[in-house]
Amino acid sequence: MISFLNYKIKASYIATILIFLSLGINPSYLDDKILNYEVFINTARFFSPTIFLIGYFCFIKKYKFFDFLNTNIHIKFLFLILIIILIFSLFSEIFSSQNLYFISYINIFLFISLLSQNSEKNEIKNNIIIFIALGLIISISLILFEILTNTINLAELYKAKILSFDVRFLNQAMPRSTGLSKFLLFILLILLTLPSKNNIFLRLTLIALFSSLLILMNSRTSIIFFVIVVIYLIFCFPEEFKSKIQLFIVTLVIPFVVFISVPNKFYNIQEQEIIQEQEIIQEQEIIHEQEIEKKKYKTENKRKKTNDLISLFLKSAEDSKNIKDNDELTNIEKISSGRVFLWKKIYNDFIDKNLNIFVGKGILGDKKIYQQSSSNGFIYSILSGGIFTLIFFLILNISIFYNVIKNLFYTRKINHEIFINFIILYLLFRLLFENGYLLYVSDLYLFLTSLLYKNFKILKN
Repeated sequence: MISFLNYKIKASYIATILIFLSLGINPSYLDDKILNYEVFINTARFFSPTIFLIGYFCFIKKYKFFDFLNTNIHIKFLFLILIIILIFSLFSEIFSSQNLYFISYINIFLFISLLSQNSEKNEIKNNIIIFIALGLIISISLILFEILTNTINLAELYKAKILSFDVRFLNQAMPRSTGLSKFLLFILLILLTLPSKNNIFLRLTLIALFSSLLILMNSRTSIIFFVIVVIYLIFCFPEEFKSKIQLFIVTLVIPFVVFISVPNKFYNIQEQEIIQEQEIIQEQEIIHEQEIEKKKYKTENKRKKTNDLISLFLKSAEDSKNIKDNDELTNIEKISSGRVFLWKKIYNDFIDKNLNIFVGKGILGDKKIYQQSSSNGFIYSILSGGIFTLIFFLILNISIFYNVIKNLFYTRKINHEIFINFIILYLLFRLLFENGYLLYVSDLYLFLTSLLYKNFKILKN
């Protein structure tokens, strides 16, 4: 007979899997009012965590839906912030399908209520690991699918076709390189905080492999944070010098060697041939044309043709300048993916009083105003919930950041507590370049469960 405790642990694992399967569903598909198999599957994915969790509390835990309010002050504070954003969203457009995003947020808080009722701290950790493992499986599967079915350039893995913005599965967006990099980073954090004496060779091999993949995915947020973590582990812990050298080699040296060694060529497994990169081919064609032009220069009309070539060059330069002037965002994207350009525009709109800082636009407020992501959690908070939401959000993150840094400063032993602190710290760092856990359900899941784990002893006392 299965004990009640085992049943509850199993329930949390099922909830984690259902929450993971619901990721990436944009409820705006309901606006189409078209019934097909994609709609049925997406509806099942989107609402299944809610149905499961509500059923759990109705039939097993006797309506203890809001036990998450008895957990941690930070969790309660974050719930208040999301409620404010929802209120603005309802005032902005009460019948918008985007408001259903809040259901996904409620699922996470209900899940925290489920976990908070159990005295097993390992259950929280196991759910975090299950969630990350599912993310890794999806990441590796997408990479392998791309390698086996499409032409791919390993030197530019982040540009893989399956990771492009317009790729859809069941008419929903697929994970992009930043999302895959996030799960690769979390797996690395797990490997880095495992006991160093167990399966050393396998552990170091996996670290080298996933570190190389992380570099090839070219997500600067994850790479910068990973390097910071490695430096912290090398210099702040009294490990053996040999262990520190090994860590330095597998996390930084080997990935760097892989990055500069991977040929900048396209591969196609099915055709069993190497396809030269299109830019290289174009460059070779240009060189060939230049050689032809040089031969023509030796003819009687050398002067005339040279003048024609100069005129052509000047015209091309003028056209390039016009393109640059008319597409500033595209050029800036080479460095910051358009973030800096949009941030400047938002700042100028605030200065010019084109935006009301007291009234937010609710869920996805940035896209309602600018038709694109603000790529910053703090900017998103003011666009979605107004200035007071931003103030609350700043207080929340500063408080959590202070507690995590203080904990890391006094920690002198690598363990699971450090792993949890790293997750929280990364999700805070990610807010500088993404909307983070205020919008993305996967970030919110990991953030809240990590906070619950970190404050578990305080909660139980």
